[in-house]
Amino acid sequence: MDKKKIITLRTLAEAHLYVAVTKIDNHVSPREQSVAMYYAQKCNGLMDIMNIDLAIREKIVEQIKDLFNNSVYLSWSADNHLDEACNLFSQAQNLGDYTIKSVIDKHKSGLLKLAQVDNYLYKESLFLNKIQEALSKVPADLSCKQ
Repeated sequence: MDKKKIITLRTLAEAHLYVAVTKIDNHVSPREQSVAMYYAQKCNGLMDIMNIDLAIREKIVEQIKDLFNNSVYLSWSADNHLDEACNLFSQAQNLGDYTIKSVIDKHKSGLLKLAQVDNYLYKESLFLNKIQEALSKVPADLSCKQ
């Protein structure tokens, strides 16, 4: 088991989830970008009582910045980011990471607060449920495709 690769895959998948939530309404504001990075970092610290995983929290912020600024991802929809997150979680699981169940619990409040930045609407509510449903399917069949 390559822990460094697993951590990279998992944090990149988490970053895709945050970017997906910002793209639900097809408009990403600078405020949403800042809030996404803030809550991704904060939620990654929830289970880190001794502040050991500071590097991981910094890594997810860098990955989110890259996803927002990389031209490859500019045209991606929220669904594209969700699919990629599921794919990355599946890859991490294949390498021996079985923490996906804790991901939604760890990031639930951050994703919800991010969805509320530009008024929490029905679309955001449906998409948050879709994230939870997709992530629950990863361990069962290693696929999030709907």
